[in-house]
Amino acid sequence: MLNDLLEMLIPAGPKRRVRRLLAEGEVLTGRIDAIRVISRSESPDHWEYGVECGGHRYGIRQWLEPMRGLASPGAEVVVRRLEHRLIIDWPATLERLGAEPGSHSVGGWKMLGEAPPPGLSGVTEAQLMRRAQ
Repeated sequence: MLNDLLEMLIPAGPKRRVRRLLAEGEVLTGRIDAIRVISRSESPDHWEYGVECGGHRYGIRQWLEPMRGLASPGAEVVVRRLEHRLIIDWPATLERLGAEPGSHSVGGWKMLGEAPPPGLSGVTEAQLMRRAQ
């Protein structure tokens, strides 16, 4: 409750929200059911994911590196949920898959008002597989 009051008075920046989600969020398993890539000419593309978790669908814009291709439709991912927010815990997901610890981090993140529709949009399965390496 105190955190909510403080966030109303002093809005938390994205990095603070990410740290709080990772520190306090309940650890769950989610399943990716949608990927939408929005191409942007002057800056990195936006990667948006639809994640089903606990009978609900969430829309998340998140930069998953390295090995982003492992986050394909149907893939199980470790997520952290706090209140109505959800984040893909990419370092924990890669660790669960047996990846070497190291440069895995949670990149840019934003909750979307609506999850992307199931399936792929703006990217092909072949492009995803190339990014898995």
